[in-house]
Amino acid sequence: MYVKNYFFSFRHFAILLVTILFGINESRATTKTAILSGDWSLAINWSPLGVPQASDDVVIVTGITVTISSNQSINSVTVNSGATLTWSNSSTLTIDGNLMVSGLVKMNGGNITQTEAGAVFGITNSGTCSLTPPNIFQSTAH
Repeated sequence: MYVKNYFFSFRHFAILLVTILFGINESRATTKTAILSGDWSLAINWSPLGVPQASDDVVIVTGITVTISSNQSINSVTVNSGATLTWSNSSTLTIDGNLMVSGLVKMNGGNITQTEAGAVFGITNSGTCSLTPPNIFQSTAH
């Protein structure tokens, strides 16, 4: 009887430990903060570590420049004052939710598509959006 209860407790402990270490659902939304300047696709540039996924919210903080060089999908983006989001080519950033700009969005021929009905593309008093044709702002929400 004692051995059986010990095994039962150990099994539950092991399941709990695996759940804590590896998570149950890897697709849950995370807020990814750019901590180094560089390409969006480099995992080392983000905290927590890893390239932002489609369900994530992105924050680019003061002093950081993030460059998009391939198509990306994300839930929302915030560009803080003193931060820059830029493109190196005609790649598309697809955003399900809001794009809030207090820093600089420098399109350089890149494209933005917002897919969610009611999504906001907000530019504050300190924000700037610089366009270098051909740029496309597109809303595909219905």
